[in-house]
Amino acid sequence: MRKMNFITHSMLILFTFLVVSCTDQQPKFPMGNDENFDATITTPSFNRGSGPKILVDGGHNNFFVQFNFFEPLQQLLISDGYVVEV
Repeated sequence: MRKMNFITHSMLILFTFLVVSCTDQQPKFPMGNDENFDATITTPSFNRGSGPKILVDGGHNNFFVQFNFFEPLQQLLISDGYVVEV
């Protein structure tokens, strides 16, 4: 009887672990981009597309690039004349 109880509990724990590990692993951030953000610059530092090039590492699954948190800064830099490449 004890052995059966141990096996039942072990199977229940294993099943719970499998269910939890198979759920969606997508992180849920309580943050997001401001949809009303205006990246327009009235007097840019450089003519559009003629400023220094800024390279952003997008190849290592950085969350700020992967989940589009970088977009407002990218739009601001482009508006100021910088060339941004991800």
